[in-house]
Amino acid sequence: GQVVARMYSPEVYAAHRDLLTAVGQLERPPGGSALSQDAAAGALEAARQRLSLLGLNAAEIAEMERAAEPALSVPVRAPASGTVVERHVTQGQTVPAGAPLLTLADLSEVWVQLDAFENDLPRLRVGQQVTLEATALPGEAYAGVVAFIDPQLDAKRRTAEARDVVDNPEGRLRPGLFVQAVVSG
Repeated sequence: GQVVARMYSPEVYAAHRDLLTAVGQLERPPGGSALSQDAAAGALEAARQRLSLLGLNAAEIAEMERAAEPALSVPVRAPASGTVVERHVTQGQTVPAGAPLLTLADLSEVWVQLDAFENDLPRLRVGQQVTLEATALPGEAYAGVVAFIDPQLDAKRRTAEARDVVDNPEGRLRPGLFVQAVVSG
């Protein structure tokens, strides 16, 4: 739910303008027919629904109802918790509807890809305990479990990839870090 960007959207701007028009019609002094009041209430509900379908939540829509003018930009909120690992857009860029803005990842548990040498493969098994240390975090040891061993051998490097699952509650292990590991067995 954290705001990760602000974006101009012609659709949201038009819907906000319609919302403010409907609010203005409802706030006019009474004197109109019940039919006109019902039509204004219907227009207000339709504008709220349109903004909701465009991705705004109830609190944001309520705030928009109190605005004096339509907003030129709206907040874009993260759909899930996590860490931004890739940004797909830059400021000022036109973004088509539905295009991803960011890639988020939950780094509380990470996969560590290890290269196992050809002569170590007969002793490597799924489920074995792994202790690893990141070069950038000297003195900090992390525990994991071998989850997968690639059946293909890299012919040039004479290694096979072993994937280990490691708990990372503090988020200190990050994508791209180099590690050294010892597999218990």
